Order: sequence, then structure tokens, then C-alpha cells
Amino acid sequence: MNLNNRPARPQNNIKRNSKNEIVLNTNNKENIIKTEIKNKEEKNTEINSKNISNENINNSKMIMAVTKDTRLPLNVEDLLIQEDKLYKILDNIRIKVNFNFSAEEYLEFSHITSIQTFVIFFDEKYKENINNAQIYEFISAVLSDFIYLKNFVNEKSVDHLKNILFYTHQNLIMIIVLLLKQIGIEYQNNIWVLKLKDLVKLKRAESMNGDEHFIIELNNRLLFNSVINFIKIYFKNPNDYKIFSIFNEILNNLYRVTLDNVKNNLFNLKNMLIYSSENTSTSFVHINLPGPFLPPINKKYEYTLVLDLDETIIHCIDQQEITPLIRPGTKEFLSELSIYYEIVIFTASIKEYADTILNLIDENKKWISHRLYRPHTTVLKSTYLKDISKLGRDLSKTIIIDNACDNFQLQSDNGIFIKTWIDDKDDKTLYNLIPVLKEIVIKKIKDVRKALRKIRDTMIRLYVKGDNTPYSTVLQYITGEKKLKE
Repeated sequence: MNLNNRPARPQNNIKRNSKNEIVLNTNNKENIIKTEIKNKEEKNTEINSKNISNENINNSKMIMAVTKDTRLPLNVEDLLIQEDKLYKILDNIRIKVNFNFSAEEYLEFSHITSIQTFVIFFDEKYKENINNAQIYEFISAVLSDFIYLKNFVNEKSVDHLKNILFYTHQNLIMIIVLLLKQIGIEYQNNIWVLKLKDLVKLKRAESMNGDEHFIIELNNRLLFNSVINFIKIYFKNPNDYKIFSIFNEILNNLYRVTLDNVKNNLFNLKNMLIYSSENTSTSFVHINLPGPFLPPINKKYEYTLVLDLDETIIHCIDQQEITPLIRPGTKEFLSELSIYYEIVIFTASIKEYADTILNLIDENKKWISHRLYRPHTTVLKSTYLKDISKLGRDLSKTIIIDNACDNFQLQSDNGIFIKTWIDDKDDKTLYNLIPVLKEIVIKKIKDVRKALRKIRDTMIRLYVKGDNTPYSTVLQYITGEKKLKE
């Protein structure tokens, strides 16, 4: 071996003192201390990162459920809300209070929030039963609305309906149990998952112990017969034939209809039920008043802004106790825009209810100029229309904002369709609208209908291009490089 080619000997960092005791090289000691500190910091960072990650997982409303082939997102909070609203219908029937309002809440939630289709979480052999269980859930809510609207609330109908709701609710509990079995181990301490577990312990009926898929299948058979009998008893009037045929079509084609198909049919059915109830001898009489409803406009205003109440600027949890949730930005919206617009609240609700809420929002009565109520609406079929031509205002200077575009269908060019609001604390819709509405007045637009049409067209194009916050872009459009032309 050629000694000249051997590897260099490593530097000896070990020193010995006069007593032949080993001592560390000072430089080496400093390096070791630095290394230890660095390792400690890295370890702490790793622990903190892990804790942050765990905290996010434990608080997340959106979790991942394991299926056979993949992991899919499940919104646990929405699932809890869905169960709560369904259970409220059943609970109100049991204690014999107005369950129609609870049914409306459930249907409204299902319309606003795209309730999850649970079939995606299950194997093919179970999908039909899960799908049918969700269909019966919607049917039970619509039936709850129906017997109230048709004035069929009696001991027999309520007992029959209570039976239907019990099995639909237990089916939802069974689905929750099955979903819990598919949730990953990392989510076991998630606060929303823990709420689901507590919910199952509290509300799962003793008679429903056993294999969940088998229980759902058995419940679906019972529900089919129960719902068929219900519609035969309460849809026997010849005027109800079309409604009966929709139910019949759904029930006899459960194996091939989707939840979305049924939702669309049931919402249409609900409108027919309302129309049917309003055209019976027991329904109320609504006189379409001619107008004008408002006194001459105050000289300080040129433009009028008409606002809907429910689900546009407030959501009322209990219309009997009147405990409203107020949409974020409502007071700022009213305060700022009352400088530019004569503000009119136009609601299909009754005066006593609306005034109680508006007195909370505008307690000094300095923002809202006028209030219009249900008697001022125009009833056409099942809808309380807001005919703003009856206000006594120039339609070229009048804007209406509502969360239901059907409500202003007589003057659709004057309308801004706003996203329905329930309880989203992060909602920015009203804040985003303020600068757009201010610019319409500042620019002295001669005809707001043409301006709103241009804004709507611009927003649609922006949405198509993937702009999910188009208000700011529209504002640039009407104030910046491109001016808002009539």
C-alpha cells in the first residue's frame, strides 16, 4: 500500500491535560453547544408545526372520510345543521307546536346549502338505500309543510306524519353512524366529529340497534308504504291530482332518480301546495292594493333603494319570539347609503314582525325612510310580488335588492339579486355593494335599469372567467378604465 495515497487522518479534537485527563477542544465545545441548540430549535419547530397541524385538524369543519378507493371531503358542520333542522320538525310535532315553520327552515336550508349527497361515500351495493333514505327525508319535510298549508292538521294526520319523520330521522342517524366509521383516525378528536358522536348517543333509538345498512333498508320499506298511504289519504281531492302524480312518479322510480332531481321536483311541488292552499275556502283573502304607497319623495333624494328584509339583511331564528340575526354590514350599508338614497324596506312579512326587527336595526329611525309590508305586495299564484311601480317613484331611479328574484319579476331590470343570508359571519356582500351603489348616484346615471343590466352582464362574464369576487372588478369597471355607460 502506498502510504502517500492513504486518506488524511482526521483531525484529533481530543486533548489531554497534565493528568492525562481528556478535555474538549474549546472550539469543538462551542460547535457542539451550537449543534445542540440548533437541534433543540428544530425539534421545537417540528413540535409546534405538528401542534398547529393537529389544531387545524381538530377545529376543521371539513374533514376527509375514507371510502373504498379514495378520501372525500365531508362538511361536518352542515351535517349537524341538517340533522338539527330535521329533528326540529319531529320535535315540534311531538310537543304540538307550529311545525310548519320548522319544515320551512329545513327546506330553506336544503335550498340554500347544497346538502351533501351521501351516496358518494358508500359502496355500489349500498348506494340505492342511502339515496332513497335522503329522498324520503325531503319528502317528509314537504309533507310537513303540506298538511299545515292545506289545514289538514288533526290527530290522525299528525300521528301519521310523526311516524314518517321518526323513520326518516333515524335513517339520517344511521347514515351518520356509517360515516363516523369511515372517518380517518387523525380526525377522532375533531370537535365537530365529537359532536356527531354525542348526537348519535343521544338520538339513536334503542329499537335501531344492529347493522345500520339493514336498518336503513328496513326503514325505507316502511317509509314507502307509509308515504304512499299518506298521499292517498290527503291527496284525494281532484284538484290535487297533479301533486299526487309527482309524488307517485318519485316513489315508483326511486331506483333511477337522483337526489337533485327529487329536490327540484319537491321545490316545485311545494310551490303548488302553497298555490293550492291559497285557493281553498280556508285560505286568506289578499287584496292587491293599487298604490301609490309612498308620499312624494324628499327633495334631498333623487334615487330610491328598496330592500327586502328576511334572508337579505336579517335571518330570524324564531318568528314567534322574534330573535333576529343581522347580516354583517347591514348598519354600515344603511348608514352610508341613506346619504345617497331614499331607503325603503319592502317585506312580505306582517307589520308587527317587521317593525320589531327594524326598530332594533334603525333604532333612531334616521336611515330607513319608509316601510312596506305584506298588504302592499301583489299576490300572483304562490308569490308575494313586490311591484315597485306602485311606490310612486321614477323607475329609472329606483333599485330593488332581494334574495328571491321572483319577488321583483315585474320589474326585473330594476333588481339586484343578492345571495341569501342565514348566519355566515364572514359574509361581505353588503360591504361589496356599498361602493357600487354609491357610484351610480355619484355618476348621476340617468336610467339605473341600463346600468344594472350592464353590471349584471359584466358580473356574469367575470364569473365565467373564474372571478369569484366580481364586485371590486365591477367597481373598477364603472369608475376606472371603462366607464359605466347607459
